[in-house]
Amino acid sequence: MSHLTHQTASSSQEMTSGVPLRNESLYLMYRRFFPIHRRMVSLVTTPEEMQDHCSDKIASVEGRVGIMLSGGMDSAMLAHFLPKGSIAYTLEYGEDETALSEFDQAARFVPLGVEHKKIRITRASFFDMARELTLLKREPTVPHDPAIGLAARQALADGITHMVTGVGADGSFGGFGHFYKDVSYAAFRSNIIKQFVAPWDVLKNPVPVDWVIGHYTVNDKVDVQTYLGDVGTEGTAVFDTLQACGLVPVNPYSSMRFGAALDIAGRGGKYPLKDMFALIYPDRKPNKKMALPVPYGPWMRDYIPTRPEFRTDRMDRFGGKNRYQIYALELYMDMRAQFGWSQPTGDRLFMQ
Repeated sequence: MSHLTHQTASSSQEMTSGVPLRNESLYLMYRRFFPIHRRMVSLVTTPEEMQDHCSDKIASVEGRVGIMLSGGMDSAMLAHFLPKGSIAYTLEYGEDETALSEFDQAARFVPLGVEHKKIRITRASFFDMARELTLLKREPTVPHDPAIGLAARQALADGITHMVTGVGADGSFGGFGHFYKDVSYAAFRSNIIKQFVAPWDVLKNPVPVDWVIGHYTVNDKVDVQTYLGDVGTEGTAVFDTLQACGLVPVNPYSSMRFGAALDIAGRGGKYPLKDMFALIYPDRKPNKKMALPVPYGPWMRDYIPTRPEFRTDRMDRFGGKNRYQIYALELYMDMRAQFGWSQPTGDRLFMQ
């Protein structure tokens, strides 16, 4: 586990557990730092409008195009619009872990004239890139950030200038269906805690962070659609990673939003995107959905934070993905102390 070893600073004000850890608490609860930038988005309500938006975004690129192509529906639709000479990159994880490969599924949607490359992610390369990205971004990474960084490194070597991703599809078009089942404040808060990390389970001196959910709550009902559009579940992590690595991110789904109320109960999750898929590929079906197949469990099993700001008596509550999030925060705090970085205050929702 040598690549998970932190070099803890010996003298820093933040070594004192009494210092309020504001943005650290926000990162654990919402997987992003605050304040956040408001995004300009185009409102769309039909599959045709969505298709035109994606087509126009990719057609307007002046440079060589790559795409992060998983086996899922979202990136498969964007692949349809790639110009000839583009390269599709699909991630594969671990050593001899063939069950964690989406390459064959992704290959079904690689257009003629587009090269398909496999990016093999090993444990060592993943954690090396985690350190590199933390240094570049000066923020904690999100769990799949290092894999995106490794793909970006290969793309740069291939002469790619712009990278297309399916980021934003779930947040903008009715993904994360569990958030919509019960939109009461208590249920939504509980779902956030289950998905991410409760700061009070990890930090000795957390600060209250429920005010973020409160911003989107009226009469005990959370506006999930707007929350996911603004805050999301990873912020602008992928955009920031690609940009930090020297690529221009092209995220068509992030620059549009469904302009009507979503009928998740009646039509199911992501139904606007399913309608768009049927328009683009009328004679085909999407692959069965697979979550990002990163082997967080075995990679993070033995990780325990060592900085004095962290409590360790509740680590058994966390699976590998959440342990990575804790690791990423500790790594960032080590580097911040080492290099003297400043950080946003985290005292408001949006940039002014």
